[in-house]
Amino acid sequence: MSDTSYDLLVELHPGVSLQSFQSSVRQRLSGLTAVPTIFDAKLLSEYIKDSTSNQHLTLQLLSWFALLGVIVAVLSVYAITTLMILARTKEIGIRMAVGAQDIDVFRFLLWRGLRTIIIVGLPIGLFLALISAKFLSSFLVHVNIGDPVIWIISCAVLICITIIAVLIPALRAARLDPLDAMRNE
Repeated sequence: MSDTSYDLLVELHPGVSLQSFQSSVRQRLSGLTAVPTIFDAKLLSEYIKDSTSNQHLTLQLLSWFALLGVIVAVLSVYAITTLMILARTKEIGIRMAVGAQDIDVFRFLLWRGLRTIIIVGLPIGLFLALISAKFLSSFLVHVNIGDPVIWIISCAVLICITIIAVLIPALRAARLDPLDAMRNE
């Protein structure tokens, strides 16, 4: 007998279990002397799961780290914007005392918070993401890392998240009472 193993792909009809298929094949092969009756049968889904388990774990870990990176980035933008506004509390109070409206202060702070992130952070982030994508492309199957739609959607999502992270401290600062702002300094 040969030690050669063969893979056979079989489609089971609905209602036929793997165990009944195995017993049926064993019965039919038992009469043949040259064919071994010991064989292993798996469902295709189990076979695919076993063959791709390492890549699946790697991609899950990368996904969790990417999500963690986005969360850290949002919290960093929020913290930086809050610190910038706290450093300008007296200036904000003076602007409001001189007659600046809440919306004017809000727009000013929103623009100050977003311009550095969008003008500096986005290009640097895109460059680093492109380098990372080229490295990670060996883990991805049938994924085009140069797909412009994915890059545009990613940038749009990150810009929206950044706007929300800047929006909260800017709204809080726009509601400041000018006397409290100058007194707290």
